[in-house]
Amino acid sequence: MNFWRTIAYNFLLFMLSPLLLAHTVRQSVARKGGQSFIVQRMGWQINTVTPAASSIWLHAASVGEARAVMPLLDALQKHFHRCHFTLTCNTPEALQILTPCLTEKTTLQYCAIDFPAATRQMFRQIKPSLLILVETELWPNMLSNAAHQQVPVVVINGRLSAKTLKTPDFIQSFYRDALRHVTQVLARSTADAEGYQQLGVQQSKITVLGNLKNAYQKGSRATSLPELNNRRYILAASTHAPEEALFAKLASQSDELPLVVIAPRHPQRSTEIQQILGSFSTAVRSRGEPVTDTTRFYLADTTGELDSLFADAVVVYMGGSLSQTGGHNLLEPAAWGRPIISGPQLWNFTDESELLLRHKGMLVVKDADQLAAALSDLATNPQRCQQLGNAALKAVSEQSRETLDRYLAGIIRHHPQERP
Repeated sequence: MNFWRTIAYNFLLFMLSPLLLAHTVRQSVARKGGQSFIVQRMGWQINTVTPAASSIWLHAASVGEARAVMPLLDALQKHFHRCHFTLTCNTPEALQILTPCLTEKTTLQYCAIDFPAATRQMFRQIKPSLLILVETELWPNMLSNAAHQQVPVVVINGRLSAKTLKTPDFIQSFYRDALRHVTQVLARSTADAEGYQQLGVQQSKITVLGNLKNAYQKGSRATSLPELNNRRYILAASTHAPEEALFAKLASQSDELPLVVIAPRHPQRSTEIQQILGSFSTAVRSRGEPVTDTTRFYLADTTGELDSLFADAVVVYMGGSLSQTGGHNLLEPAAWGRPIISGPQLWNFTDESELLLRHKGMLVVKDADQLAAALSDLATNPQRCQQLGNAALKAVSEQSRETLDRYLAGIIRHHPQERP
């Protein structure tokens, strides 16, 4: 990084550190992260890695990245079976999702905020021979330390939003400095590849491999939640405001709507959502409340259980698509062969939505009225549900193995032990 920009960046981090500490404490309380979230995110405690022939550090910041990397991580652990893996993330929800990946040769912890001393300590403790970053984690101190210690850095499922590319020039200069230390970008799409080139990455360092989320595989350990009491249900997955209010409105207009299970993208919104559903009989997962014959809503305000909810859903509405969020991974319910309904706001999953629409494996609704009509039709038409679900499953099955193999090969060639 440019010397003066490095000074400016680290000075800014120092000045903001009290605010960052306050924010971290607040997030720990809201997300039930505990003391470990605070001390690890602030860089006060770094787990020591057990010595191994080689160490691979994989960083998946939040829930979306953690879920996306799960099948690839399994393949990497099998290939590099002598290596120690250190998994890091930024949120308690991501930590919970990655916990099942722990083995004798795997360590899981929160990644420290990009303070210079904390980042140096992480490299000293982890001693990585390869650093893998999922999507858009471009932290200047982390990447400059990797370069200083000659650690190859591979960005997987690399993506850059239009918002990132429209940031002021002085902010883009930090991205450019950080990206100089990246060994390879395995990009999600041609548009993302062009974005990385716009930020100064050489074309020779960029390979388009498709969206890693195409490699999603349904969890073999998923089991039905007994609290649902064998009720038929519609799943509203990864919702954001105002989507919960839309379902409350639909429930108020029709007593024929089956049980609605709401799994919000951010479980810490539980209290807010309970207020929205206040006039209905609602069971709350975090309180261990079971569903009864009269329950209208089940609030799944926990993390790591989406697969269990996908498994038995009659219909899945995929959230973030009737809000200004850009959607979430449509291929997850598709891998379970579930009929999928989505709103039109899908700019983060354009390729995935086009794939499902091409195979007639998804319905797109524009507003609450169309959502009500689609839910009513599917909830009473098992044959139509099966057709949609089978089409979705066929679409995702064609993509999964190929995508996984491409990413595995792209990473392997950059591990020091695999180089010719």
